Amino acid sequence: MTTPHIALVVPTRNRPQLAAQAVRSVLGQLGDATACQLLVSDNSTEPASIAQLARLLASSPDATVIRPPTPLPMVGHWQFALDAALADPAVTHVGFLTDRMVMRPGELGRLSLICAALPDRVITFDTDAVLDADTDVRVHLNPWSGDVRQVASRTLLDAAAHGRPSATLPRMLNSLAPRAVLDQVAQRYGTVFASIAPDYCFAYRCLTVVDSVARYERSAYVHHASAMSNGANQARGTVSDDSRRFTAELVGPLNAHAPVPELQGVLNAIMNEYCFVRADGNEATMPAVDQADYLAAIDRDLDSLVDEVLQRDQRALLTRLGHQPVPFDVWRRAERARVARKADWRAARRIVARLAGFPASRTLWERARVAPPSAEWFVWSDAARALEFAVDIGRRREASDSPDTRLLGWHDVRG
Repeated sequence: MTTPHIALVVPTRNRPQLAAQAVRSVLGQLGDATACQLLVSDNSTEPASIAQLARLLASSPDATVIRPPTPLPMVGHWQFALDAALADPAVTHVGFLTDRMVMRPGELGRLSLICAALPDRVITFDTDAVLDADTDVRVHLNPWSGDVRQVASRTLLDAAAHGRPSATLPRMLNSLAPRAVLDQVAQRYGTVFASIAPDYCFAYRCLTVVDSVARYERSAYVHHASAMSNGANQARGTVSDDSRRFTAELVGPLNAHAPVPELQGVLNAIMNEYCFVRADGNEATMPAVDQADYLAAIDRDLDSLVDEVLQRDQRALLTRLGHQPVPFDVWRRAERARVARKADWRAARRIVARLAGFPASRTLWERARVAPPSAEWFVWSDAARALEFAVDIGRRREASDSPDTRLLGWHDVRG
């Protein structure tokens, strides 16, 4: 097998410490058996951030820092960084590792082996999460098997049309894409990235030029600093400095291509990308959005909004569109009843959580190199410690249960 040459792009903007942390998570995995180029694309607008990133990476010769001539919106920046990565003719695969992500130890070598065995396939993988937008920090760890399975593009497109975007969608920040596939997308559409959300736009464009993707059933990345995430802020209906800047740089209105642009939440942003790509000559290959399922999925997605007034207004809009959401008052009474039912158990659960999350208990799990039966047992006040736990431990290996997939017969990477 020929060793692939992977380019990992780290796009960043005014987050020098996070970008350096992402880079460090990869540097320790470079070796003779793994050809990898680290390209940090600094889109910062603040001179202090530019200078600090240069200082932090000064002792990392394996990480190359590039900057666009002028700061760019997110889509343009991703395209700039991708073009820079592909300018090296030796590069065979490209992936994105955002500055809010770190790579798990050992995963670069495993991914390189998979790319060598399946050189023409887009490889996707899971991403674990540190849920640190609130005071109580928790971790979410995905089950894993280590299998590599084929997932048909049609399966992923059908699910998307019903408002169920799959975690297997190849979004560049959870995948490695061969140069040939990137060239196909660019030839078909003019650019690899477009619209508002470059990750989902690429995912759906990619699925129009490949029949299937290869899903590596393991989490290679852990993402964190969710309060800075545009997607997380959309899901919660909140605003941060980053999301405010992102919105200000949009060329057109938000979600203009979604079936109902006025609906809020992260799912509608994803549906916007699906409809954007479908309208670009793909009506015959991408199923039409199922309106009833779409509105029902939006209804469920609205539960993430933290503003009850906004939630109520959005459900009123769903009603005007012909969907029958759970009435807000009924939902609120049900939520209060649910909280009341938990009240009797709250003290006991707090004791269990404290025992399970006690530093000595965590040390035992860490020494055993496995996660507890439920990682949600642990609550941190320190996001850095939660990230360390998520990166070092991971979840217990489990048998694969993936319908509509085919095992590609790759077993060597299941360590």
